[in-house]
Amino acid sequence: MLLSAPSPSPLPTVTVTHTVIIPTSGPTPVISGPSISDVAAIGGLIGLVISLAMLAWQTRAVARQTKISNALAGTTASQQVSSMREIYAVFIDHPELRPYFYDGKPCPGRESRRARVLAVAEMFADAMEGNLITSRLIAKSESHDDWIAYCCEMVANSPALAGLIRDHPEWWPRTVEALSRQRGSG
Repeated sequence: MLLSAPSPSPLPTVTVTHTVIIPTSGPTPVISGPSISDVAAIGGLIGLVISLAMLAWQTRAVARQTKISNALAGTTASQQVSSMREIYAVFIDHPELRPYFYDGKPCPGRESRRARVLAVAEMFADAMEGNLITSRLIAKSESHDDWIAYCCEMVANSPALAGLIRDHPEWWPRTVEALSRQRGSG
């Protein structure tokens, strides 16, 4: 048995008509490029992208700088603690020097002892200056006023330290400033 293919049925025909209106009077429509508002919007978008890129770059730079600052602050604070430890080590090795700094004993006249006391006084002055600077520079430090009080106490109890700072104020300007401020408020 043979099957035959069905004959194609004719497709319906659809007729579309368009009405075109052509103006007979008035301005002729002008086909133009993007409007000023389109250009402004694109320019604003480009500006926003550039601003975001700059913000990201600045944020990375600030993060890097903060990391460096924190590392330096930690190192500086550690160095200041070490400088105080060196002084305490001198007192352990030479306990006879301690009264010249804590008990108000006048600086000795004998040359060898005098040189040793003045050397420790200079170490103290350097340590105090460094700690005053460090405590002021570290933003979260709450010890600046404590260091001012410590410096004032040390200078009050050590004629050798007081004389050294008085003779060379330009060597320890922050210490001199702290002492002056403390005298002015006290």
